[in-house]
Amino acid sequence: MKTIFLRLTATLFSIVVCLLPPSQAARLPPHDGIGPQLTPDLQRSPSAGLLEQSYAKPCLEPTPLIIDSDAYTSRCNEGKGPCFELVGTTMQAKIVEPWHEPLNMTEHVIVADSIAHYFDQVDIVVCTAFTMRDPSVAFTITFDVDSALRFRYMNYDAADGCYNVTLSRWKSKHRLSVGQKPGERELDTLNHEETGKRFCTDKLLITVEGVVLEEL
Repeated sequence: MKTIFLRLTATLFSIVVCLLPPSQAARLPPHDGIGPQLTPDLQRSPSAGLLEQSYAKPCLEPTPLIIDSDAYTSRCNEGKGPCFELVGTTMQAKIVEPWHEPLNMTEHVIVADSIAHYFDQVDIVVCTAFTMRDPSVAFTITFDVDSALRFRYMNYDAADGCYNVTLSRWKSKHRLSVGQKPGERELDTLNHEETGKRFCTDKLLITVEGVVLEEL
């Protein structure tokens, strides 16, 4: 009798979860200990909302993320970085995972918006920006699953605001680079499968672009 009751309870829970809107439905994590991704009770400003996801691949399960421009502005304008701006891509259809310990990354990532912005000086488009509620949280972002194109952040030091960044890729069809200014490449995966260094800046630009292979 107890077994039947437990099965009935589990079935009813599954039905309720399926009927919930996307912002309140739990998604089981792809790896043990990461998640579940549950977003209804997050601390956010009244204008915040879920980032609309574009599913580039049928099997891809991107991390649900929250757009909260007020929280992003408050954090980044007061120099509480680091803050990251994306060039050539957005945070849509991206997998964000904790590096050291199991965490729900939906609670930790603050996305500024999903609207493209332009630099006046150079022909570079900043698609969106994001920061972390707690800069000490280490994380990795998979920008392209096929190329294993990843950005890793870790070892934040509150005393000097410095942190480590590592870029990695498997295939060379995509290029990932970071710099403190538009067009600057202090780290670049063009000729390296993995590269990294320590930064001490409040703002870092992350650029994703395709690689044109030269014909032999």
